[in-house]
Amino acid sequence: MIEIAISEMIVRAGADVDETQLHRVIRAARSA
Repeated sequence: MIEIAISEMIVRAGADVDETQLHRVIRAARSA
């Protein structure tokens, strides 16, 4: 659920986040 919210935020922001940073955020969200 957290990942979906993050994805939506990124899509709304125009997908400015580069992939390595995105994976880092998702990994942090999963381990949280």
